[in-house]
Amino acid sequence: MIRNMSYDSADKACNSIGGILASIHNDEEAMFLASFSSFGSMYPNNPTTQYPKQVFIGLFDPFHNQVWTWKDGTPVNYTNWEPNQPDNGGGKGQYCGSIASTWTDSSDFYRAWRIGGWDDEYCDYPLDSICQKKASHTI
Repeated sequence: MIRNMSYDSADKACNSIGGILASIHNDEEAMFLASFSSFGSMYPNNPTTQYPKQVFIGLFDPFHNQVWTWKDGTPVNYTNWEPNQPDNGGGKGQYCGSIASTWTDSSDFYRAWRIGGWDDEYCDYPLDSICQKKASHTI
């Protein structure tokens, strides 16, 4: 887990340890990574409001056209978007993917969200991030 960085900085930090921001291809992977997001970041711009804890994953929209790609180049053959997501922040430029965990919130907007669901997020927010590395096999 990379702590409290923008998406690009987290991507570079993952690369520096031989990894890459995590990709998700099925429900089991989503739930496994969601367990890490419980340690994730809250929105830094409004600490008094309860938002889902989120961490960046390797999902991003490189051309800002709502066509999502994994950092590792694998196909986006599974999605787990939260209701009404991705929404590009209402046209305000959310191009980086995050995964959410549980939280306490009474707002109607977040009430329908679920563990392991995805959100598009502002890439410059300092969130925690999840890296993945290929297993090394030695004999």
